[in-house]
This record gives sequence, structure tokens and C-alpha cells, in this order.
Amino acid sequence: MSNARQTNATVGRGARASLIALATIVLMTSAFGWVRAQGFTGSYAGDVAIGPIVVELWQDGARVQGTLRGSGVAFDLDGEVAAGALSGWAVTAEGTVGFEAYLHGETLGLYLFDVDARGEPVVESVVELLLTRRGG
Repeated sequence: MSNARQTNATVGRGARASLIALATIVLMTSAFGWVRAQGFTGSYAGDVAIGPIVVELWQDGARVQGTLRGSGVAFDLDGEVAAGALSGWAVTAEGTVGFEAYLHGETLGLYLFDVDARGEPVVESVVELLLTRRGG
């Protein structure tokens, strides 16, 4: 084999290996992006003192909307994700409360709270709901 052919074959193998490595990185990044993009979207359920609670969330970019339904309670949720935490407002016919939510694996920690006149959380009013993602 001449030097020119050997060099081209070596370059060809190197380029092919680089292409395979690049394709692998793209596939891994795409798969990771899908998992990350799923974010808060989903259905979560749990049992609390008043009975079963179901939370449905839909995330579009940083915006998240949803509902919280249970025995005698219904909230519409509207919030935004920043630094992995979801915060916003839970609205009912009776009024509005603040909320924060965090995901840890398949568990959603949802914290509802009253706010004072300055819009600050009233710590004594915090209600913690630990819910599990349903389905896949």
C-alpha cells in the first residue's frame, strides 16, 4: 500500500471514529434532553388527612400550569420554574395562596402557604404535600 493510500485509510478510520463518537454524544444529549424536558409535567397522587389528592401539571419551558384536586378542595396552579424549583400561585374561588414545589425522583414535594401583605410566605401556614408521580 502506498503512503498516500495508507494515510487516506488512516484518516478515514479516524474520521469514522470521530463521527461515531459525535453520533453517540448527540444521541446521549437528546435522551438527556428528553428526560429534562419532561420536568414537572405529569400526574401526581397522594393521601393526606382530608383524603386522596391528585395534582396534574403541564410544563412549557419555564411556565407550569395545573390543577390540584381532592376531597372538598380544588386549586388552579400557575407558576414558573427557576433553578429546579417551581413557585407560583394556587387559586380557588375562596382566594389565592402561594406554592412551591420540588421534584426528587418520582416524588413531588408541594408546599402551599398564605402570604402576608408584603407577599411574603406566612411560615406558620405551610401545608406540605408529598405526592408520587403516576404512570410513566
